[in-house]
Amino acid sequence: MKNLILCVLAVVFVSGLFAEAISCYDVQYTEAASGASPLTGTVVTVEGIVVAEVFYTGTSTTNKGFVIADADGGPWSGLLIFTNQYSPQRGDKVQVTGTIAEYYEFTEMSPTTSFQVLSQGNAIPPATLVTSGALASAATGEQWESVFVKVEDVNVTTSPSSYNEFFVNDGSGACQ
Repeated sequence: MKNLILCVLAVVFVSGLFAEAISCYDVQYTEAASGASPLTGTVVTVEGIVVAEVFYTGTSTTNKGFVIADADGGPWSGLLIFTNQYSPQRGDKVQVTGTIAEYYEFTEMSPTTSFQVLSQGNAIPPATLVTSGALASAATGEQWESVFVKVEDVNVTTSPSSYNEFFVNDGSGACQ
């Protein structure tokens, strides 16, 4: 009996070491009206292609992050990794482990606990063509959070704020 218990414990322990990576879609997809990830507060391992390299958020240069995406792109396919520990390059396929959090109703991974570049020089997932109106409200915009999108024929309708945020409009509604 003692050997059986040790074997079961060993299997549980070893299987925990090799957590299966999930997709950005698995983290982001939700039917909740709040738009919050169902994995909020959970430590997960995610794989994706880096589509935006290190950038600053807000006014502090220590607020850094990068965005990863599922290879096929599309709705729910992106995730902000908020960390100043790692600086991957566009096109890197990475595996990142950390806690899924909601920050001002924006899903991100923060903090991170591990990072690995799996390969380099990968194709950037295709941008999805959307209207600015589709990005204008939480009801229609949530699926495009952190996703590589493209809007065409827009007018910039405001000057950048102190956070370098501005609004554009293609005639279907202004989005930030």
